[in-house]
Amino acid sequence: MGPGGRWPPAVAGSLGGAPGRAWTEPVSRRLDWAGIGLYTGGDAREAGRVTLPHEPDERTVQHALLEARAAKGSAHAPYSRFRVGAAVVDAGGTTHRGCNVESASFGLTLCAERNALSSRITDLGGAADPPPVVVVAISTDAATPTPPCGACRQWLAELAPGALVVSESGDGAVARWSVEELLPGAFRGDELGA
Repeated sequence: MGPGGRWPPAVAGSLGGAPGRAWTEPVSRRLDWAGIGLYTGGDAREAGRVTLPHEPDERTVQHALLEARAAKGSAHAPYSRFRVGAAVVDAGGTTHRGCNVESASFGLTLCAERNALSSRITDLGGAADPPPVVVVAISTDAATPTPPCGACRQWLAELAPGALVVSESGDGAVARWSVEELLPGAFRGDELGA
């Protein structure tokens, strides 16, 4: 709840996981008001109106985090020792997992988020109209929740544009963003004229 024990206007009456929920506050501040122990980090900018077309319910978010934690155990991170797991859940309830896979040539390292999205594409086998991704969960052992890197943000903008992105730190602190908040005005290929 917000100051004075009331929900912020953008949240009041819309906390049931309803599709198309519109937000006018940054996700970190919004969910901190909801009293669920959210890490708010240093990014206190005001976000524009963000709509998640397929808002996941809390059970789906918790399932995705559980799957991301499990995927983290498979991470191949012999150089950085920074293990990351990710899980992508679509509107049909299917979960796809990925972990980071490091290479001695660091530029060739594959992040967990892109690995999970790649697994989804492979698992779908070229489906013509796949269900949209509703949540992307990330789990690390870091002291604070880790947002996706720039390359992963681009992949999310193209392959999971309406998803809620949830990141969990080693001590269980959680941060949430929409893809639009992570990469506003993303290049999505429309400009290519294809």
